[in-house]
Amino acid sequence: MELIDEGLFDYSESANKLKKLIIKFSKNIKQEFSFRSYISYELFEETIRLFILDIMKYYIEKIQVSCKKPSAVIDFYSVDGEFNSFANEIFINKEIVNSLYKGKISELCVVFHELVHFKMHFDIFYKKIINEDTVRILKEQIIRCYVFDNDINRDDVYYLDNYKYISGEVYAEKESINLLVKFFYLIFKDKISDESVLKDIVNDFEKAIKDEKPDYERRYSNKIRDFYNASDTTDVKISFEDAFDYLIKYNSEWLDYPQIDYEYQLVNGIIIKRNNIRIKEENELFKNYVKSLKRGNLCR
Repeated sequence: MELIDEGLFDYSESANKLKKLIIKFSKNIKQEFSFRSYISYELFEETIRLFILDIMKYYIEKIQVSCKKPSAVIDFYSVDGEFNSFANEIFINKEIVNSLYKGKISELCVVFHELVHFKMHFDIFYKKIINEDTVRILKEQIIRCYVFDNDINRDDVYYLDNYKYISGEVYAEKESINLLVKFFYLIFKDKISDESVLKDIVNDFEKAIKDEKPDYERRYSNKIRDFYNASDTTDVKISFEDAFDYLIKYNSEWLDYPQIDYEYQLVNGIIIKRNNIRIKEENELFKNYVKSLKRGNLCR
């Protein structure tokens, strides 16, 4: 199920308002231009907020699940954006929206980045989709929560120290670009009848956006993560896949997730991989690291 499609413009008044603004923007894009030529900042910010909220509602209605009512907030934050899965709420930094208002259209990637996190949360925990991306993203989420719950310092060190490579973050970065490009295609589809011309324009736009972003494909292929012992500063570097293989042996409750049960099974009290996939030998540094932690409950 797609996060945005042509039906969004029938569903959302804010999507249509943003569409009209972007069409006006495109006519002056080669000049020094901002959206303030057509709308006040206050109305623009509210349009963006409602646009985010409408996409969340639209997706929830399409997948037909019962959940906490979604919300969207634009305010000053220490980060560009955030999706709070417990509150079902997306936060966007006001500075990002102000930059977008002044003409930096690529800032919409921040909006779509958080919407990707929202969609992935629902795909994993509500739709229970099983594919390569949902499995690896869930694995890292479980590891992150395990380390946070068991680290005596209660610091989110796994996430902070590995942010550049965290599967969910890199995936959201990649998909945010795809969503922005798709959104622009849908906006100009009715304005440009020549499909080849439209594709050329969209491809040029996509290239310009990607040129601003780091090499997410290379980062997504990197599975090595840093783990830090709570009681000393010795670095432990290990693949998150190998780390998960070790941890799940002592956390069979993780099999409650369909994405994890798809890859592992409990046989005679022992966790093994399905399809006779051999679990690698234990990494002694990581084993000692885990022993140093205070065992706690899985963060869901």
